[in-house]
Formats: sequence, structure tokens, C-alpha cells
Amino acid sequence: MYTEEDIYVMFRKAQSIFASRPYKLPKDFNSFMLNRMSKINRETLIIVTKWFNSKWKNINPLNFFGYGFDLMGKKFTYRHFFDNRVHNYYITRDKIKKRDLEITQKQINSSVDFIQEYMSNRKNHLFPFGYGTAILKLME
Repeated sequence: MYTEEDIYVMFRKAQSIFASRPYKLPKDFNSFMLNRMSKINRETLIIVTKWFNSKWKNINPLNFFGYGFDLMGKKFTYRHFFDNRVHNYYITRDKIKKRDLEITQKQINSSVDFIQEYMSNRKNHLFPFGYGTAILKLME
């Protein structure tokens, strides 16, 4: 479960990664949230925290904020958390990230060895409908 402070820290971290500069956190987050944050930002932070704990449980907040900064630059603020462009960009980037596979030469060689072994074992079995002779000729 994320707290408002966790979400704020992740937002500031994504902001600092985008800007390539360090970030400072308030010593007392509760007083900062009550006294220094604007009412709109405070309410948005509370709503976003609830959503990351329920509706957006499968979304990584740090990646989400990072993609928001990639998309909108330094103009990405609290009010852009619910922007559909950010959500769609996160979904496409997440799909690309999940599809990105690294195939090594070792994996390719093991796959080819398995196929050759499987096909050599199939020579001993009878193929129905006369297809066996054509396949055996192709394997040789």
C-alpha cells in the first residue's frame, strides 16, 4: 500500500531523473502537505494515492511518472496525472517493454538441437496418409 508520501517521493524522483538533477524532500511531509502544497495539488495527490492502491494496482508509479515526464516534459504536474495521453503512453510503453525479448545464441542452438532430436525420433513412427515419405526425404 502506497502512502501520499511514497507517491510524492516517486513523483519527485521521476522529476529529478528527467531533469538530471537531485531533489530535496521536506523534513516533515505532513506539515508540508498541509501548509505548503496548494489545495488542488493536495487533493490530486490523495486521489492518485487511492487509485494506485486500488484501480491502478498493476501500474508502477515511478514508471508512470517517468513516462509522463517523457511525454510532457517539465510541464507534467499533478493535474496531468489523470490525462488520457499519459495513460495511453504508459500502456504502449509497458507493452513494448514486456515484448522486448533478448534471445541469445545459446537459446537458438538449444532450440535447433531440440527440433533435430524431435524430428530424428519421428523417423521411427509411421506417418498417416503417405506423407511420411515426403517428410523423410526433406529431412535427409
